[in-house]
Order: sequence, then structure tokens, then C-alpha cells
Amino acid sequence: MVTLESWPSRNQRILRDHLRKYPADAARYAQLKQSLAATGASSDTYTEAKTELIQKLTDRARAERGLPAAPVWE
Repeated sequence: MVTLESWPSRNQRILRDHLRKYPADAARYAQLKQSLAATGASSDTYTEAKTELIQKLTDRARAERGLPAAPVWE
């Protein structure tokens, strides 16, 4: 469950907002997802393969908000 108090610092929201603000990062993320999907990777493999990029983008977005880095898998 996500509480109203935690919503401003939730990684999911922060990444979503970052991708909306930075189209180049959104395109990079979309391209990665498409290439992984094309391989027919399992759900776990697909998720694991996206983690590095998601972490980098989320860390950057959190820093812009003055928040410390946090693992993307909360």
C-alpha cells in the first residue's frame, strides 16, 4: 500500500515524472523495454535487465528533488 504521505518520494512517481520531463530518457527506456521484449525473455529476466537503467534514472531524478538515492526495489 502507498500512503499519501509517501507518494511524493515514491520511486515509481519520481521515475514517471522524470520520464515525462526528459523525452530522451523516456526514449532510451522505451528502446530497452522493446529490445528486451523482442528477445522473449522471461518476466524475471526482463525485470532484472531493466533494473540498472531504472536505478540510474531514478537516482538522477531523486537528486534533482534533493532526495537521497534509494534502491528502486523498495
